Amino acid sequence: MRDVILFCVKTGALSYLCLLFSPQTLFAQSHEGDKEIMFSYGVMSGTDASMATIAHGIYEDASYTPLTNSGTIFVTYRQYVRDNVAIGLTIGTQFMSYQYTNTARKFLYQNCTLKTNVTTIAFEYKKIHFHTENTNFQLYSIMGLGMRIFSETATPERDFIALFPVFVNFYYSPLGISIGKNYGFFLELGYGYKGMLNGGLYYRFNSEHN
Repeated sequence: MRDVILFCVKTGALSYLCLLFSPQTLFAQSHEGDKEIMFSYGVMSGTDASMATIAHGIYEDASYTPLTNSGTIFVTYRQYVRDNVAIGLTIGTQFMSYQYTNTARKFLYQNCTLKTNVTTIAFEYKKIHFHTENTNFQLYSIMGLGMRIFSETATPERDFIALFPVFVNFYYSPLGISIGKNYGFFLELGYGYKGMLNGGLYYRFNSEHN
């Protein structure tokens, strides 16, 4: 059964990647030359899941107990290089705090509160798969690759050198929707640095036509 599920997942992913990078997209309206500025907020990011995994993977006696989490806040700029393809840069931040315990390693934090600031910088590829001109509804997908930078402080203060202050990070959203022409809102389902659910507002313009 497990092999069947894995086969279905791999087949579906491969089929979707073929669609994502296909030279033609059905029903897409031309956006070449347009630019987008987007402000978004996401929840349940890959950073949330990896914090505890990293701690337990390196130190079997270490644990992170979540205390606060701001969610992910992003500013994104994209330009359409083809009718239905846009590339751009996204910059985001996330603030978290954890109760950290480690009974086995005397030289690391022990029974303290960690405050973590995570900065993400990534390049993104967007492809529109469906567009309706009358309602300006878009159906699209996103792939992003970049890095996240951790900065940590502890209370009470401890001497500490972060083992992995910089991580390679990614974002994949197989389903994104947006509604609006020059101004509008969008919502994306995915996994990675922007979270499993990411949404916000955008402004789309073309300086050559303004």
